Amino acid sequence: MKNLAKRKRIVSLRNQGKTFIEIAEIFGNCPYRVSGLYAEHMENLNECSKYPFRKYLSVRLRNALVHAFGVEILGKPEKMAEFGSGKLRSLKHFGKITVSELGVALEKFGYISDKKSWLNTKNP
Repeated sequence: MKNLAKRKRIVSLRNQGKTFIEIAEIFGNCPYRVSGLYAEHMENLNECSKYPFRKYLSVRLRNALVHAFGVEILGKPEKMAEFGSGKLRSLKHFGKITVSELGVALEKFGYISDKKSWLNTKNP
C-alpha cells in the first residue's frame, strides 16, 4: 500500500475511534509507526491549510523556494511574483523548468497576468 493511501486509511480508522494498537494490528506495523504516519499526515494537512498555494507546487519547486527564502515564502505568492523570473533564475536550484512551473501556478491564481511576459522579465 502506498504511503499516502496508508496514511489516509490510518486517519480514517483513527476517526472511527480505533486506537493506534488496533490500527497497527490491521497493518502489521508497530503502534509507534502507525502513530508516526498519523502525525505525518496531520502535519501535512496543517501545512496545506496554512499555505494553500503550496499544494500546487512540485516538491522540487517548494524545496528550492524554502532553501532560498525560508518556509514563510510559501505563504507569500505575491512576493514570488514580484521577484520576476530573472531574479529567480539567478538563484541556485531555479532552472528554466522550475521557474516556468512557478509561472504557471502564479498565473493560475492571478498573481501574474501573463506567464510569458513574466518569464521574460530580466534580473533587476
